[in-house]
Amino acid sequence: MKLLLTLACSAICLSNMAEEGVKDQQNQPFLTESIAERSYLQTDSTVIEFISVNKMPPFKGGMSAFQKKVQKTVVYPKEAKATGHYGKVFVTFIVELDGSISNVKVLRKLGKGCDEAAVEAIKKMSFEGPAIYKDIPVRMRYNMAVGFGV
Repeated sequence: MKLLLTLACSAICLSNMAEEGVKDQQNQPFLTESIAERSYLQTDSTVIEFISVNKMPPFKGGMSAFQKKVQKTVVYPKEAKATGHYGKVFVTFIVELDGSISNVKVLRKLGKGCDEAAVEAIKKMSFEGPAIYKDIPVRMRYNMAVGFGV
């Protein structure tokens, strides 16, 4: 009985959606147009998660070289070093359309100045260009760990 009721409600909802036409956040119908036709995909408000992009932002040597350069750039805080404080700070940031990095935030803190040091090291970096999603340059969110004394 519950299954029958659920199916009936689902059918009613789907028929209402079909009559009204499904709209996206900008009140544009998205079932009738392809992603390539949507010009607002490239706006500054759209961010694609790194697992969805077709091509990562270009960095000489690839993403592993980017992570190694961050590790070389980061300054181990004196307070953390003196007390033997070690571990990883997890950060997230956005790679912009010009390859610059913005919106750097700490996801998991370590303390003793390590969080601030990780953010500063990431802010000093940049990519050679944007990520690519379905042949369109897009802003991309990327998460990574910055190690201290590990």
